[in-house]
Amino acid sequence: MLCKFKNCSKCNGDLVLDGDEWRCWQCGTYYYPNEPVMDLPLEAREPELVLQGAVSGVGSDVEEEARPRRLRARRRTMTNINSVIMAKERSEQRWWNKNQDIIDRLKQGDSVRDISETVGKGQRQIRGVQERLKDMSVAA
Repeated sequence: MLCKFKNCSKCNGDLVLDGDEWRCWQCGTYYYPNEPVMDLPLEAREPELVLQGAVSGVGSDVEEEARPRRLRARRRTMTNINSVIMAKERSEQRWWNKNQDIIDRLKQGDSVRDISETVGKGQRQIRGVQERLKDMSVAA
């Protein structure tokens, strides 16, 4: 069986060719191709382009545009890790501030139904807060 791997946009899982459509192994999502899938040749066709790119060095943008897309160097944007940490902390703080009333009532032992009626949020939201608190206590 020949498996051609791609990336699922929903869960970042592996896609496998299932007949004439792609299916994610992890979540089972189906992807239907816009154009008919053609079999690829078994031998590699362009080893010269790879060698030319390696010999020419880093190269300019013009050289990169001339190369086929799959042979271009992959560039990743550098993310300042401190900004990611600060954004996560701000998000956590906003969540605590937004749900402080629910958290206090859960600590008092009120039922989800009572909290839902007094706070004005749905029972599903209250249970979500309850689950997140439980996950935090297990992780700590």
